[in-house]
Amino acid sequence: MATTRLYTEEYFAKEMSDEGIPEIQRSNLVSCVIQLKALGIDNILGFDWPASPSSEAMVRALEVLYSLGVLDDDAKLTSPTGFQITEFPLVCCR
Repeated sequence: MATTRLYTEEYFAKEMSDEGIPEIQRSNLVSCVIQLKALGIDNILGFDWPASPSSEAMVRALEVLYSLGVLDDDAKLTSPTGFQITEFPLVCCR
């Protein structure tokens, strides 16, 4: 049986990493943060992520949620806006 390769063995050995960057470290965290808040997890900075997101990404997500009025000064979901927005997918541009 013939094998069709999409890249050379040399390219695979030298250029392709063994592990990719985890999704949580490449993604916008706004949706993740709001879902955690909706689940009652208030300490998102102390949350045990499978792969820790960058602190910059976490700060950006919190800034977006504060600016939208989803979080109050205590980083809790606002009522009713914060709770209502958890029902809809929230995609933010970078």
